[in-house]
Amino acid sequence: MLSKNQYEDRNRCFILGTGPSLAQIDLESLKNEITIGVNSILLVDVFSSDADSIHKRKLIPNVLVMGDTLHIQEIFDLIFIPEMKDSDYVLCGGCKMDTCDKSTGSTCYLPPQLLEHINIFNHHNNNVRFVYHNEKSGWHNHLADGTELPFEKSTEFVRENFYIDDDLNTFSTYGGGVINDLAFSTAAYLGFKKIYLLGCDGGFDHLVETGRHHIDTRIGYNIRKYGAERPNVHYGVLREKLNKRGIEVFNCSPTNVHSDLEYRDYKEIINEESN
Repeated sequence: MLSKNQYEDRNRCFILGTGPSLAQIDLESLKNEITIGVNSILLVDVFSSDADSIHKRKLIPNVLVMGDTLHIQEIFDLIFIPEMKDSDYVLCGGCKMDTCDKSTGSTCYLPPQLLEHINIFNHHNNNVRFVYHNEKSGWHNHLADGTELPFEKSTEFVRENFYIDDDLNTFSTYGGGVINDLAFSTAAYLGFKKIYLLGCDGGFDHLVETGRHHIDTRIGYNIRKYGAERPNVHYGVLREKLNKRGIEVFNCSPTNVHSDLEYRDYKEIINEESN
């Protein structure tokens, strides 16, 4: 089970998104690093030494983070696997707000049967931590006066309302995606002072989804509605909040599309450590 400042002696970690640029990364070079993977990262083919089997991998992340309960339901059988017994999960366990939609299919609802399956797995491995969605305002898609919040929120709104829970009990969804909302909070909780991003390409499409039927059922819908580039990603605000905690964040994704973050070549970072 994860504990606060568990990896503070390691100083740095790599957060692995699932963007198409991950195919350009030699993941074998990260085998001695601490890695935090998100969503369907375990399904990415470049993890496999045998392309026909997702159960033969070059690298298993130390932590798997998922903030979307609907996606947890979709790929449950593919992420709760024996190879993850020595790694940890940080999962959204639902919502703390009475104003949130907890109906079946909501991203803040874990069906009792699914929760039971997860708890059985956790009983054997003790490696699942639930974190709960909660906004400081007590509201999510609407404000108290009934005003509907747009999907693409202003930088000022996010700066004022997004937060990082230093005890990793709750999280805000105003950051713009699971990396901002939950992976950064996990890295901060574990004591890392330098965070490097890989496979974070600023779009909805994922490497594991490319050329396939979408495993995440909302990818196609989001691309049609918002376009290929994901709106509402506030790395600049997240960088500010992390910097106040003495944490630096860098983008190592080959696409280098995030102007809010300093770019570093991941090969140089790894070589610095080995030298």
